[in-house]
Amino acid sequence: MGFPIIKSALFPSRVILLLLCLAAAAPRAFSAAIAEPIFVPPGDSGWVGTTSFSFNTDGGGLFTPFTGRIMYTLDGSTPQKNEQGSTIRYYAGDRIVLDGTTTVRAIHVNGTSVSSVASADFIRAKVPKPVARYNANTHFYPTLACSLSVAAVKNPVTLRYTLDGSAPGPTSAIYAGTPIPLTKTTTLQAYATATGYDDSDPLKVDFVLDPVATPAIDPAPGSFKTSSLTVHIKSATAGSQWAGSVTARPRKATSTAPSPSRQSTTRP
Repeated sequence: MGFPIIKSALFPSRVILLLLCLAAAAPRAFSAAIAEPIFVPPGDSGWVGTTSFSFNTDGGGLFTPFTGRIMYTLDGSTPQKNEQGSTIRYYAGDRIVLDGTTTVRAIHVNGTSVSSVASADFIRAKVPKPVARYNANTHFYPTLACSLSVAAVKNPVTLRYTLDGSAPGPTSAIYAGTPIPLTKTTTLQAYATATGYDDSDPLKVDFVLDPVATPAIDPAPGSFKTSSLTVHIKSATAGSQWAGSVTARPRKATSTAPSPSRQSTTRP
């Protein structure tokens, strides 16, 4: 295909030749390029409830109008050229509704040409992480009370927890607002939910019931010379109670008098 040569004093022949070369090379230079899908909006964050998005199909590139099809996924996987697995085809005018944090990935397919993958993150607001309140020390004896709280959001919040080390879920115990009594070594886990929000990050706290220290006896066990003796028994573990008995045995008395000697009688 030829191009008409327009001679003008304003365009020297060299400039005209350059323009012709560029015009001839343009189709080859851009024919292999295919535009990525354009998200509308290009992502979103901090929303509550649901949000939605679409793709711009008004134009797919600088030199060619949009043609072909858009394929996308909502699970973060790479979209395929056709509808298979989690790959979905987009139809012009559709609005895709999201009800949770989602990474959308999409490609533009035109004949045998496939664009590079475009992605957009739609991040829903999350319930704040629960806070555990106790006596500032996870080691305790003999008991400990732990309470849970979470920062307020627009909708009512439900706190669920476990005490057996398992991850809490939708069927776990609901925190009623009263402190949780702990009497043994326990792993507490909790999370918070609210309508229209993503679940909170999980909370995990390990509580340890300390063993009772060996009691100390004062004075040390041994003999005594007085008629009575006060014995102090205590443990270094705060709150511990002593259980046991004290046995005092009197020493056997010993005589310092000489032993009687045997006397013999001589008969006349």
